[in-house]
Amino acid sequence: MVAPMPTVRLDIADPVTRLTLEALLRAAGHAVCRDGGDVLVTDTPRHAVGAAVPALVVSMPAGLPEAGAAVAAGAAGIIHLPLVPGEAAALVRRALSGPASDPDAFAPGEDLSLAAAERRHILRVLRRCHGNRAEAARLLGIGRNTLWRKLRDTGPTP
Repeated sequence: MVAPMPTVRLDIADPVTRLTLEALLRAAGHAVCRDGGDVLVTDTPRHAVGAAVPALVVSMPAGLPEAGAAVAAGAAGIIHLPLVPGEAAALVRRALSGPASDPDAFAPGEDLSLAAAERRHILRVLRRCHGNRAEAARLLGIGRNTLWRKLRDTGPTP
């Protein structure tokens, strides 16, 4: 069974833009609605800030400063006008992609233990240091032997 595409709520005042976006999103397989929805597409940046679902702002070049401020305040992105086929659907997919849209979100089935969080952090610092364990230990504020022991006890380093 194929999973249904996300439902997109359009809150667009301009009828031409609304109908064009609706046609483009439907062609990409999305359901479009006026209420509810998994993602909000709006031409009013203040509606995007604090929305209950990921929100995208539709903006002409003249409105980019306001749209950019909405993104800085939490909107998921900007759909630029004039519309480019495929752009809106791609931004909707990105807005709903999970952890990338919310760095504090947990993946389904993710190990939430403190040990797992510590390991993820150590590995992230190791990647930043290009595998240099001495530098990673210095950045983590622990001794090299402690770092090596933690890596040994929690499994192989990817």
